[in-house]
Amino acid sequence: MSPEEKSFFPKLATGQQDDKYEQHADAMANRVVNSTEPPLSGSAIHRKCEECAQEEKLQRMSQEEDEVQKTDVTEEEEEVK
Repeated sequence: MSPEEKSFFPKLATGQQDDKYEQHADAMANRVVNSTEPPLSGSAIHRKCEECAQEEKLQRMSQEEDEVQKTDVTEEEEEVK
């Protein structure tokens, strides 16, 4: 590697193994992984209301019917040829 190329790759420094920062990071990771608390309300998953779920289902059914109709039209065109 030329000297110019080396200047683009800074040397990374790491701390001592098991230093206070690593211990803190490990403790926080363990807290998050082993947490039994529910997530904060801003990040919680919200279910759709029944009306919205029904509307989405009807839209999907309509889209599926459109696909079937398109397939039928394509097959009919091929039969005519």
